[in-house]
Amino acid sequence: MGNLFRLNPLFEFELSAFPKIFEPGPAIILKGNSLEYLFLILSSSNDTVLLTHKKELSFEEYSKKIWNNSGELRDTYFRFYSDWDFVEWGKFHSLNREGEIISDIDKIKNSFVLNSKISQIQIYKDLDKLETKVLDINTNVNDLLFPLVFKPDLSFSGIMHRVFSNREELLAFQNKNNSIGVIQEYKNRVFDFSFLYEISDINIEYLCSTEMQINEKNTYLSSKINNEYSLKSFLESYSIDFTEVNEKIKVLVRGFLSRMKLQYRGALSVDGFIYKEGSTFQIREISEINFRYTMGRILYEISLKYPDNKIHSLVTISSKEYKNKRETRLFDLETEFKLQYEVQNQIKVKTCILLTPPFIGGKLVSSCIVYYGF
Repeated sequence: MGNLFRLNPLFEFELSAFPKIFEPGPAIILKGNSLEYLFLILSSSNDTVLLTHKKELSFEEYSKKIWNNSGELRDTYFRFYSDWDFVEWGKFHSLNREGEIISDIDKIKNSFVLNSKISQIQIYKDLDKLETKVLDINTNVNDLLFPLVFKPDLSFSGIMHRVFSNREELLAFQNKNNSIGVIQEYKNRVFDFSFLYEISDINIEYLCSTEMQINEKNTYLSSKINNEYSLKSFLESYSIDFTEVNEKIKVLVRGFLSRMKLQYRGALSVDGFIYKEGSTFQIREISEINFRYTMGRILYEISLKYPDNKIHSLVTISSKEYKNKRETRLFDLETEFKLQYEVQNQIKVKTCILLTPPFIGGKLVSSCIVYYGF
């Protein structure tokens, strides 16, 4: 029957709120609706991509001209088939025998443990140079070294991460908020990367590695796959054994799943970074772990569709770049993004594609995702 794709972009927030319903503000809903289109490029002609809002007809027209064999966009309820392969960004729902999408309690419980930054300490605790600790209202912060970064237990793409330069700032945050998460020593990163895997019944298969760009607030900006100059070569230039890091990650993840007695099948992304300490470079093998799809995984799947491109890049473009272009056709906007990228990076772009709509229902989305291939 094919695949039924449903991208649930608010996955971590829904997990955190469950069993209550997460109720985000209008801007977050609009951004989430835009991200739902990311699965369209992964689909084939016999697949269906489900939206939770009325589809943006201009973006559907644009995408059909680029991917004429992509799946059908559906924005209204219809009877699904329980034997379809149901693919979500993060595992939260299932199809029942009647073809209805329902909350799956077992998936939710497993996903909460797998994606919890507190439970993930168990994965990397033996190689943790940054002394990660759990932070809640009762945590003693008197003996901590600063600066520190706080990460909520469940969060997406660096959202709500906070950097504290001193104890007073952390205490004020601790007393004012009920947030539970982890704190660890903050390092100035010189390079961010991500290892991508697919977990099956018997194997953790390495797919590829991406370079990442993270801003000063630890929020995700972009990913890159460079087939000409691999991440393996880059890490080895810092005297870091790529193969050793890759194997170490797989062993640690496999051990974590075994100890927690959890089964997981699907996409896995493990982020890390290089930082400078004194005159030497150090590696943080595991910084973020995502038992779900990620932007890097989307980029990997796109790279398979454009094998002639040697470099693949997925970039988040702020609405500041297009807020005055509401009447611009999407192909015109694509051309503007392409030219702007070429000027800024001094490189000829071979392929430029809008992956998410910059406007929905005439409303400006805070950012859109663009693929560049060259």
